[in-house]
Amino acid sequence: STLLAAAAGGNFKDPYLVLGVPRDAPVEEIKKAHKKLVLKYHPDSPTGNKEKFQDVQSAYERLEAAEFKPVAPQPGDGP
Repeated sequence: STLLAAAAGGNFKDPYLVLGVPRDAPVEEIKKAHKKLVLKYHPDSPTGNKEKFQDVQSAYERLEAAEFKPVAPQPGDGP
């Protein structure tokens, strides 16, 4: 679904909202939130959810690619 969203104009979810951290969160807080959510939503875990797992991975990779600098909201981001 991420590829479809990208093809449809980049309708990505706000990575900070997905990870549940504030935009000014330190790198360690972002990494900690990522790890917690990956363990929670991993498809092999009892609370697994493949779509949420992929959202978490995508959000983290987006922030990591930006070297954990604040990412400006994109069209379609937010609640």
